[in-house]
This record gives sequence, structure tokens and C-alpha cells, in this order.
Amino acid sequence: MLKFKHAFVVLLFGLAAQAEAQPSFDCAKAVTPDEKTICNNVYLSAADTLISEAYRNYTPEFQQS
Repeated sequence: MLKFKHAFVVLLFGLAAQAEAQPSFDCAKAVTPDEKTICNNVYLSAADTLISEAYRNYTPEFQQS
């Protein structure tokens, strides 16, 4: 588990280093303080993108019948 966390942090900072890190939503439509903060912070934008991709790719390991 520690290796996964380390890889996640490395990936997060790698993505954040990109000049045009974009969050998973349209910043032109950002209304709430949370959305505006994410749009104005390259690290939070990169984290938002990673979390969004992880959620999209999520498949439950156990499904109830």
C-alpha cells in the first residue's frame, strides 16, 4: 500500500508540473469557492483530474447479487 501512495504522490506532482493542468470540469462555469480554488491551483487541478479518472475507471470488486 505504501508503494501505491508513493506512486500516487509522484504522479500527482508530475501532473501538476504541467503548465496547463485542467480540472475535470469547466473553470469558466466555476461558481462555488471550492471550484474556483481548484481552478486557481495547479496541484488541486491535477488532483481533481486524477480523482475523476479513478472514479470513472472504478469497478467494484464485490457486487451484491
